[in-house]
Amino acid sequence: MLHRLPIWLHRLGLRGWERVLGIDWILLTTTGRRTGEPRTVMVDAIAHDDDTDTWYVQPAEARAQWLANLRAMPKARVEVRGRRFAARAEEITGPRGAEVILRFIRGHPRYARLVIAMVGYVDSPDHSDEELRAKLQDVPVMALRPE
Repeated sequence: MLHRLPIWLHRLGLRGWERVLGIDWILLTTTGRRTGEPRTVMVDAIAHDDDTDTWYVQPAEARAQWLANLRAMPKARVEVRGRRFAARAEEITGPRGAEVILRFIRGHPRYARLVIAMVGYVDSPDHSDEELRAKLQDVPVMALRPE
């Protein structure tokens, strides 16, 4: 129930306060792979590529329903920084995804420690970049590009 709090705050008009933490949250709406109904979740943006306007996200757990929905139907609605757009998702799990996560960890060390403690993809950010890249190879990462 607590994981829905950011969505409730967003719907109440309390938006953008995550920027105080130095991050962006994405309101992501996927299509349920079984029901065909819209499913909405709030996820951390772990990176944004200004040149391609691509947003990168990773699930808190590899079995996240929104991830399975995107894998089945890679179209979504995205709301971030007050902007709404239709997006196409591409999975970049592997070396490319590991690099995106590593940049997030190094760029947001305090927040990354909190996420690592909750998610547990790695035991600690206190490893060399090479060690972290190797540990992060299997962590799911999705790239969201405006259509």
